[in-house]
Amino acid sequence: MLPPDLSMPTSTAYQAKQPSRSRLLIIFAVWNGVWLVSVALHLFAVALDQAPLDLERVGWNLIILNLWACATPGIIWIVKRYPVSGRKAVPHALVHLGTALAVSVFTTSVYFGLRGVYETMAGNPYDVIEGFKSLQVRTLFLDFVFYTAVAAVLHALTFRRQSQERELRAAQLESQLAQAQVQALRMQLNPHFLFNTLHAISSLMDDDVRRSRRMLVDLSDLLRLSLDSVGQQEVTLEQELAFLERYLQIERVRFGDRLTVEMDVDEAVLDALVPNLILQPLVENALKHAVAPFAGSAHIAIRARREDDTVHLTVADDGPGLPITSGDGAPTKGGGLGLRNTRERLARLYGEDHRFMLRSRPGEGLAIHLSFPFHTASTFVYRPHA
Repeated sequence: MLPPDLSMPTSTAYQAKQPSRSRLLIIFAVWNGVWLVSVALHLFAVALDQAPLDLERVGWNLIILNLWACATPGIIWIVKRYPVSGRKAVPHALVHLGTALAVSVFTTSVYFGLRGVYETMAGNPYDVIEGFKSLQVRTLFLDFVFYTAVAAVLHALTFRRQSQERELRAAQLESQLAQAQVQALRMQLNPHFLFNTLHAISSLMDDDVRRSRRMLVDLSDLLRLSLDSVGQQEVTLEQELAFLERYLQIERVRFGDRLTVEMDVDEAVLDALVPNLILQPLVENALKHAVAPFAGSAHIAIRARREDDTVHLTVADDGPGLPITSGDGAPTKGGGLGLRNTRERLARLYGEDHRFMLRSRPGEGLAIHLSFPFHTASTFVYRPHA
């Protein structure tokens, strides 16, 4: 289970879990609307001489339907917590079956309890236990039909809302991705960056023409890969690492033997879809804070692995770390614009199904850990985020 979003105030998080007063009013209004429809149908049958007028039955129907109204907030929570979709459809369906049974026992028990009190006060002998036994099978079936109908409507409403949220999130991601790509291209085309790169290439012309030509190819590939991925919210990890390798090739010329990079990538995760341009800002942050300010050597480790249905990415350096991180390595909101943008993009892409963590201790450098659901181009679906 992922930790809660620490940026949400406690009061807001609490209120988000509570059914609002207006929602409760809507729930009771809907169920009483169902009752009014049943009354109209009953009166219509009476008018056609197909049934006698039964006001007692009408009254008990009102009580039963309001009992279902009382149970509906709990059903809403169950539907949100255990949606019957995806790979967990079968176990979640069993949860709903058990819930249907529990709701049926609740409504039936309250109904027969009230019925027993009513009959006793009216002076009519009434055996609650026998009545419960005689009607339980029929009641269970009717309550299961009721629960299935309610759960189906709630699922439809939930999926509709999630579809609208996905469309909005997709539009926001398009804008955010464009900003990230513009920022990366601006970094690549920054005059100072180009000057250093071209200067490194020109200095190699006389001594190592082959290497200088390789650097020109890397620079060209870096710019081409940036343009090729314009408009893509996610790319495969293999594509992301190819882009990162071109970037690191150029930075190796800049820093020479001072910079060593370790790649530890599980082949099982190479075809996983990851956010476009997710690693380059993290590596750039490591170069900026752990390599550039110091004369000594620096080490950057990039790791990627898969655990069950989760992708784990880590970018770690052996620099001084960020002083704003806590000593116990707890999540923090520290870092620059690149880290904040990375955090926000993960939140928008994966909702609560992601983790972004910074760990730093004095003298041990900074480690940035990301995790999010594993999916490929053939299995890609947006997941619901409540």
